Amino acid sequence: IREVDAVAHVVRCFEDENVTHVEGKIDPVADIATIQTELCLRDLDSVSKRLDRARLVRFVLRCKGIDDHAELDRIALEGWTRRTCGDRLWETLWRPLFDSKFEGNFHDLPATYLWSRMNRTAGTRDRKGHEVMGAIEGGYQAMVDRLAERIRAHGGQVLTSTPVRFVPCSNHRAIGVVLDAGFRPHDKLVATQVRPNLPHMLAPELERALGPDRQRYLGIVCLVARLRKSVSPHYALNITDRRVPLTSVVETTQVVDPAEVEGHLVYLPKYV
Repeated sequence: IREVDAVAHVVRCFEDENVTHVEGKIDPVADIATIQTELCLRDLDSVSKRLDRARLVRFVLRCKGIDDHAELDRIALEGWTRRTCGDRLWETLWRPLFDSKFEGNFHDLPATYLWSRMNRTAGTRDRKGHEVMGAIEGGYQAMVDRLAERIRAHGGQVLTSTPVRFVPCSNHRAIGVVLDAGFRPHDKLVATQVRPNLPHMLAPELERALGPDRQRYLGIVCLVARLRKSVSPHYALNITDRRVPLTSVVETTQVVDPAEVEGHLVYLPKYV
């Protein structure tokens, strides 16, 4: 109805036993009021959606204007988002998204989570809303290979298929690693493992120094499909309907050339 130039409302004012009325009675004044009310409600809904879009734009700009996120680390996500975007946008957009991704368990998330995501994704669309993203040719392997080249060029070594069995310490600091071939001393160590994998790897003194692990971890089940046809014009579609057992639909070939994978590559993740 929004696409028409005019709306003509024909109101019935006559009685005829062969022509029934949905209300069971003839009341043209009430019929006019019903249609006017429905049109007003639709207009109000349109205005509300435009206001929501304006609030969302303002929210993105506000996130981009925040340089120091230290204060956001101490603020709860929901309260900050409600104050910044409004209750309606929280209930219709953000809450369903977080419900889908975190199975409703997002009470302990700080405002930093949404701030960082907005800053990361705000630059992925142009002024017309088209996605403008890129990918590394060769994927992460190309990046890892380049990093290994730089390490070797500076006199370092890259050891693969060499598991670390234990990290001993002396005077409250790590002193090296224990490999299958024996102890290998190092001045400094950087562990990239997540905490649940570290308890049996670190010396007890190092484990105690880390303190309790306050992080909450999520698992993910992800189906990867290569299709003949594209399923979406977008890189990622978030699914907020909890009846659908998926978190999102990610079509990687909106960024990567489909010719490289001989089809359209789609990821269907579900966080658990």
